[in-house]
Amino acid sequence: MTGKGLEFFYEEVKFMQGLSHLHLVPCLLAAQCLDYFAIVMPYYPAGDLVELIGKQESSRVVRYMSHVAHAIEYLHRHDVAHIDVKLENVFVCESDCAHLGDLGLAMEVTHSSRTILAAHMGGTMEYWPPEKVNADEHTRIDPFKCDIYAIGVMYWILVSGQQPEKNVDYLAKAYASTDLNLFYTNWLVSPVRECSLVAAKEFSNAYEHEASALGPLPSF
Repeated sequence: MTGKGLEFFYEEVKFMQGLSHLHLVPCLLAAQCLDYFAIVMPYYPAGDLVELIGKQESSRVVRYMSHVAHAIEYLHRHDVAHIDVKLENVFVCESDCAHLGDLGLAMEVTHSSRTILAAHMGGTMEYWPPEKVNADEHTRIDPFKCDIYAIGVMYWILVSGQQPEKNVDYLAKAYASTDLNLFYTNWLVSPVRECSLVAAKEFSNAYEHEASALGPLPSF
């Protein structure tokens, strides 16, 4: 591994070893071998959230999304944007808790405006917010809001059972839908509309309201 690949490897290891949260996938070991580099992580027997599309009650989805929101809020408080929040990067452990992984595209945002050039932000197109989709190479966007938008997209996919698509107005789809099995439709709409950390707080409040029987929220 050379060049950009090596740089991404070291960046991911740096973030995984320097940040610790109950709902972030930890790095147990990072090693440089003869022909490759390796990151050792815990095994998550339930796999990722792709396996659960359209199969979950909304109360369980709210709980998973609140776990992810906690992890995202922790990253953001340390000036780190994940950049690639998606179902494939959220894993479920034997205790039925969600854990956000894959920090390979994560960025530490140090600009005073807390923005980056859109051209420098990667990720998965199906989870891009409108400002990223419509940006040119000179446009600066807020990657923290992009992370929160992606949580809303994940929530939509899990409760609707629909596969993610490119260039979709998920806010319009949420308003137009009348058959979603949601406790409160606003928890789907709000993250997409607000695209801010307020949405993460709303998921946390949802967790407290709908899953209080599971015990106290994790601290960080």
